Amino acid sequence: QGLPRTLRGFAWLGVLLAAVIILVVVVPSLLAEAITDWMWFGSQGLADVYTTRLWLALAVFAGGFVIALAFLLANWLIAWRASRPETLYEGQKDPLPRSAIRWLIVVAALVLAFFMAVVVAGEWPTILLYLKGGSFGQTDPLFHNDIGFYVFELPLYRLLRGWALVL
Repeated sequence: QGLPRTLRGFAWLGVLLAAVIILVVVVPSLLAEAITDWMWFGSQGLADVYTTRLWLALAVFAGGFVIALAFLLANWLIAWRASRPETLYEGQKDPLPRSAIRWLIVVAALVLAFFMAVVVAGEWPTILLYLKGGSFGQTDPLFHNDIGFYVFELPLYRLLRGWALVL
């Protein structure tokens, strides 16, 4: 079953076109920026700083991608299963083939999870501040929290709240 032959050809053409655009436009610019940064940090004797930043951003991207993908796929597949009819009566057909809907859900979840991961990976400084932050030794007179909470922890909580709200 699946998609009709003509739609299948257009789908593969669209995927191929998107892959070519990404390979030709996006990847070289990202590589040029990464190589330039690597060379600059290396010339300053700070290559360790750059590798820490790079690995943290990649780890945050991977974690954000996995969390977003699992959440989106689980929700959309459950919603799809709950909304489709249990039985089809004589003469009744599905408006779209089930394999096409499943494929569309997976592709949409992959694309949205990628963009959600890019957004959260750009917030690596907030996560690093949370992980490496400390105490200021002074407390806020109103809420009796250490000032370090407002500088190091609260920005991460706001990031997580906003990211989860969008998700």
